[in-house]
This record gives sequence, C-alpha cells and structure tokens, in this order.
Amino acid sequence: HYEYENTCGCIVEETVMLNFSSNPVPAQHSYMVCSEELSIELLGELIALDREYNQEFIVFPEASVGYNSNGLRCDSTILLTIEVVETQESYIEEQICDGLDYMGYSEEGVYTNVFIGASGCDSIRTLVLEVVPEKETIIEAVICEGEMYDGYSVAGTYVDLLSSTEGCDSVVYLKLTVLDTTIQNEYISICPGESYMGYMEMGTYIEELTNQNGCDSTVQINLTILEQDHEDCMISSVFEFKELNILAYPNPTERVFCLEMNSGLIIDARMSLFDLSGKRMDDVEKRDKYCFDLSQFDDGIYILKIDLKNETKILKIVKI
Repeated sequence: HYEYENTCGCIVEETVMLNFSSNPVPAQHSYMVCSEELSIELLGELIALDREYNQEFIVFPEASVGYNSNGLRCDSTILLTIEVVETQESYIEEQICDGLDYMGYSEEGVYTNVFIGASGCDSIRTLVLEVVPEKETIIEAVICEGEMYDGYSVAGTYVDLLSSTEGCDSVVYLKLTVLDTTIQNEYISICPGESYMGYMEMGTYIEELTNQNGCDSTVQINLTILEQDHEDCMISSVFEFKELNILAYPNPTERVFCLEMNSGLIIDARMSLFDLSGKRMDDVEKRDKYCFDLSQFDDGIYILKIDLKNETKILKIVKI
C-alpha cells in the first residue's frame, strides 16, 4: 500500500498485489547422448557436449514454461546430468574354407559395418576374413605286385577327399604304379666240383631275389651236373682260339692268367672277368699281352668274357 500526489494535487492511495513465481527445488534432467553428437537443445538453448555434466546447476534465463500474472517468463534452474555413450567397436578375425561364407561374406578381405546398438548409438564392427583355399596334393607311388599303398594294390589313379589341418577340404590324387614280380627258369649245367649260387648237386632250386625294379624275383634253377669228360669240363693248361690267334695260359692257374692275341684284335678287344654268379670281378686294360692277377680271388671257376668287334668269346678259368 502506498500514497502519491497526482497531477491534480490530490493524494492518491493505492494497494499493489505482487505475485512472485519461484522454483525452490530445481528439476533434475538426465540425458544419454552418443559420443558423436556435438550438442543438444534444452529449453531453447544449445548445450555443448565438450565436457561431462553430473547434476550441475544450469540456469536458463526467462526459460520457465509457465508465465506469471503479468505475462512474463522467469528464469529456470535445473540439475543437469548428461551421460555420453561411447561408440562401441568390435574386431573379428575369422577363417573360412573356400566355398563357405561368414556373415554373408565369402571373399577374403577387411569389412567394416556400422550398426545401431541397444543404446541407440553407433556400433562399429570390423571383420578380417581369411579364405582357406582347397588343397590339392598329387602323389606318385610305385609298389611291387602283392604290396599295398594307402589301401590300394591295383595300378590306377585314385582321388581321396580328406580334411586339412584347418578343417577344410583337401583333395589327394594318387597315381599308383604296380610293378610285376618276375618268375624265371634257369637251366644251368656245371662240371663236377663246380657250384652255381652255392649249389653243387643236380636238382631244382628256388631262389627269391630282387629284380631290377626292386621287386621280388623268383628264380627256379634247374641244375645239371655234366660228366667229367664232357667237352665243357675239359681244361688244358694252354687254351687257344686258333681261328682268332688268341692264346690263353696257364689254365688252371694259381695266380696269373694271360692272353696273347694279334695286334689287329687288340684294337677292338675288351676283357671282363665274372664269377659264376655273374658278378664282375675285374676289367683288363688293353695291351699286347692281357693278364689277370687272380691272387686276390678265392679258388674256383671264373668266366672270362672277350668282347671283339663282331663277336664275343667266353673262356672258363680255374683258380687253384
């Protein structure tokens, strides 16, 4: 209530009623925003998201929602909490077999996808995908007849589908060759006192050997013992191929055995010495007189092979 004098000089008494609008308890405002957002709008103002807000008093001038009796808006004070939700990132390394897919991808590479997470903010997923190719292995194997390789015993090409260490398909191509075992008959004649492969008596013997392919070779030896007076069993101290002018002596011998031949044959002649099993014992150098020193060999019968230009001669030598 107050009094004042108006322009007419009269005293005027007036009573003024004042209504104050107040907000004694600040309202609490909580928000959840994504980290990629720069600001939010609140009560008509932009709030920068350059820091955290944890129940901070924020005054918004003339921002009250209601109006007073004079039609004016008052300041608004709130407790502001803003939670910033960081972008979720995930990193996946995956390995798949050729022909399969993972999350829709079937080719090797790096894939990045952006999704909306449960919070409503971005979620970034990076996928590193490795594709393991199908492996092919080619095996060439050789076995002997009667043997097996990986369960196979017949010659041919086989394809097996296996699983590699990565769990993917592995194709193995097997090219299998089967070598024959050999069976042969030998008809051998020897003189009394001689032996062939250790046998000295007439009869049939079976030997299990290894052929040139490395496989079993069955040899049936049919051994005959000649009479002592058979021409193949008669040995003189001097043996001569008269038609070729080759002279061999002494035979039998205790140590050295020599050949003599004319100069025309020396050019083309080559000498080889074998035991009765066919093992080569010595080669002779070419000179006017060919000699073998048999002192290092055991007593027994040896075969001298004389290779000439157009023919081959065989001479039996006895070491005593």
